Amino acid sequence: MRLALPLWLWRSGFAAYAILLSTATHWPRLKITGPVPRPDLWIHFTAFGLFTVALNLARPYRWLWQDPRAQTAMLAYAIAYAWVDESAQAIPGLGRTFDPADLAANTVGCLLGALVVAGLSRVCPAKPLPAATVSAKTSQAKAVPQPASDR
Repeated sequence: MRLALPLWLWRSGFAAYAILLSTATHWPRLKITGPVPRPDLWIHFTAFGLFTVALNLARPYRWLWQDPRAQTAMLAYAIAYAWVDESAQAIPGLGRTFDPADLAANTVGCLLGALVVAGLSRVCPAKPLPAATVSAKTSQAKAVPQPASDR
């Protein structure tokens, strides 16, 4: 099974989701009610889990899909964004406040999203680059231009 959508579509989807998430988390004086106590925590948890998955699917180098170091870096970026997003809610005039419980839900959501990405990387392996493309890129990177000889 492959995640065969074009990379531009993953990136466009991530950008749209990131804008939507930022708008929703900074909406002035937003009150959420629901059937469970503190439904906003469940929303934060789910939203930032999806953010982490979308960030991984939209990253610039698709061939890093299975690299645990790249997955860890994307998790760090997602958690950093979650912290910045929650901290920005303390801006006066928005009618919002910084809530450590929301921050914890964001972070746990990011961690769960990273686990989903790790699972997907095993089920949906990246399509390897053709050997000719890899060798061409390697030879171009190693090629050093030589000065023209004076004849």
